[in-house]
Amino acid sequence: MAFMVAARSRPVYGVTNMEWHEMMSVGVAEFDEDHKRVIVLLTEIHEALDLRQVGRASELAAELLKLATAHTEREEVFLRRIGFPDVELVTNPQKESLTRITELVCQFDQNTVAADDAILEMRLSFIDYLLSADINYKSYVKSKGLSDC
Repeated sequence: MAFMVAARSRPVYGVTNMEWHEMMSVGVAEFDEDHKRVIVLLTEIHEALDLRQVGRASELAAELLKLATAHTEREEVFLRRIGFPDVELVTNPQKESLTRITELVCQFDQNTVAADDAILEMRLSFIDYLLSADINYKSYVKSKGLSDC
């Protein structure tokens, strides 16, 4: 499946800015809004690093970590409540991402170039994750009549 990514600022390996596309929707507005915010935060972190605003990038990364942690917890509770059979297929990669975000924050103080590369990796991984992991529960949510998007 092709990534739906649009470039707007200086190219970094051909990908600089991500945009939300409806094919990324999981059918639950609350989680879609979180996913949209993640995309915005990753883009803003990248832009802050481009401008060498490491302090701003660190603040945004802390916000990203807070959002991702809360999102993972809420999504897991939701999926267990509705009886989704493969919760771990969704939550395990999310928990790995939380570790990666924490590592990213540490890189800001040590090496901005490495942090910039990590942002690119996270952006691509996030879209891949949405289209391969979270999307798995979309049809289940819809079949239960719980889709609100």
